[in-house]
Amino acid sequence: MLDTCSCKFACRYPGSVLCEHDKGRRLEHEYDTAPLLNRRSTDMELKIKRVGDGLDLPLPKYHTDGAAGMDLRAAIRRDHLLMPGDITAFPCGVAIEIPPGFEGQVRARAGLAFNYSVTTLNGVGTIDSDYRGEVGVVLHNHGIRTLKIEPGQRIAQLVISPVQRVVIVEADELSETERGDDGRGSTGSS
Repeated sequence: MLDTCSCKFACRYPGSVLCEHDKGRRLEHEYDTAPLLNRRSTDMELKIKRVGDGLDLPLPKYHTDGAAGMDLRAAIRRDHLLMPGDITAFPCGVAIEIPPGFEGQVRARAGLAFNYSVTTLNGVGTIDSDYRGEVGVVLHNHGIRTLKIEPGQRIAQLVISPVQRVVIVEADELSETERGDDGRGSTGSS
């Protein structure tokens, strides 16, 4: 295991693919299996601050070039048993500064959903661009098996997406459509 980066400073977080002393230049450590991603001119900057019990956790990162989401981890000090039917809020140990015009979407991890029936309680959680507190994830165990959540375990995904704001215009009438006011199931099941 490498304890120092090529910048010759001791890393505060050995094993990180980003050296904190080298202005974000990506460095590969021998035990980090995540691919190194090339920064593209279209990438925007997301400021992340470690908070609470997340000081020793890896920062959220993309694990493949095509990944839409970055993993969020449980910033807890000891194991937590998520029993069937339980709903628990987990801190993630990070606060983020999302640029105006964007939001953070907190989504379930497919593996937890498929293997344990554990999802985020509200489907997709929204982090507004002006929120500066610690990111949290509310997990719901819909299944019949208990899931042990360990400190640092990846529990959700963070996706940064653009937001289109609207101007509200009160109207007495709305335009006509073929569907009209037919609600749930109006388009059929096949």
